[in-house]
Amino acid sequence: MKKIFLIVLALLVYGAFVVMMTPARFAFNLMTLPSQLKLGAISGTIWSGQIASIASDGLRLESVVWQVLPSHFISLDLAADINVGTTSSEIIAQGQVSVSSSAVITVEQLIATTTADYLTTITPLPMGLKASGKVKLNVSRFVYSQLWCDTLDGRLTVNNAQVASDFGSVPVEYVDISLGCKQHKLIATLKPANNSLGIDIEAQLSPTRQVTVLGAINPPHDAPQDFINLLKFSGQQDKLGRYPIVINTRLN
Repeated sequence: MKKIFLIVLALLVYGAFVVMMTPARFAFNLMTLPSQLKLGAISGTIWSGQIASIASDGLRLESVVWQVLPSHFISLDLAADINVGTTSSEIIAQGQVSVSSSAVITVEQLIATTTADYLTTITPLPMGLKASGKVKLNVSRFVYSQLWCDTLDGRLTVNNAQVASDFGSVPVEYVDISLGCKQHKLIATLKPANNSLGIDIEAQLSPTRQVTVLGAINPPHDAPQDFINLLKFSGQQDKLGRYPIVINTRLN
């Protein structure tokens, strides 16, 4: 019985080795990918490989490199360390991604950096606004089984930014947005203590693609005049001197 067990174990290990050493290009050719997803040259193996670029709906990732982590095999998860981008790429990221046997995707210790300039080329800001500055996404844990999330613990920070409009340019010293998930809704929260413009809002994105933003802006006494002019254009102050923010729309 012991000898049979060892033979079966050896066959399983050999089978796993053969699968993991399969060329990555061959494996991707067997997949049915969304039509809008465009992949560049694929090299390496399922175990350790690289995709030169991934593009979809204006977003482009360069030099996507993965290394499978064998420590997760015991739990029947497929996990890998992922690195994205080079020093000259618009987006640079690193983190760990795993997929369970029940198709639950988990992302941990993700750090991604880009610029507001680049992001606004993908999703333009309303009212013709333009933005610049450094953007950093830090996600401790993200779990996904259905839109948009099961669990999310992260932060989005913007530093040394400028927001330009027809009324002028507004400097934004810092913004620190808390990211979470509740009932599969993506939730972003920004408190006055975490930004230099007195913004207090909560934004939600529901599984039905409904976007709700509620809150107010109470500009500090030293707020740039261009920022005050923009607020006056967008609405009226309430009795507390705040500018209410109410947005209820649906993503296409």
